[in-house]
Amino acid sequence: MTTPTRPFTRVVVRGKTAYCSGQIGDDPNTGQLDADLKTQIRQALCNLAAELEKVGFTLTDLVQVKIYLTTMRDYSVMNEVYCDFFSDPFPARTCVAVLELPTGRSQGPIPALFEVDAIAEKE
Repeated sequence: MTTPTRPFTRVVVRGKTAYCSGQIGDDPNTGQLDADLKTQIRQALCNLAAELEKVGFTLTDLVQVKIYLTTMRDYSVMNEVYCDFFSDPFPARTCVAVLELPTGRSQGPIPALFEVDAIAEKE
C-alpha cells in the first residue's frame, strides 16, 4: 500500500462552500521557498487564489481566513501584503503565531514563515 506524500485535499467543495487547506509560499513549479517573508506571503496568497480558481471560486468569495505566522513580530508586514490582495469588506480573519510550519514539497533549508487556510462561499 502506498502512502500519499500529502494525505489531504487542497480544496474540498460542499455545495456553495469551498474549504481550502493551508497554503505556504512555495513556488508551485519548483517547490522552493524564498527566504523573504513578503515573497512567501505573496506566493502563499497566489497559491490560495490558484487553488480556489481550479474549483470556480476567487479571493472575493472568501468569508474566513486563518493566518499562521512563526512570530507575531511579522504581523505588520503580513498586514501590508495582505491588503494588496484583499479590500473592504475583508473576510473574517484569525491570526496566530505557531512554533513552525511545514516546508511543503521541498525539504530545503528555508523554513515556511507564513501559512493561510480559508473558507469561501458563493452567494
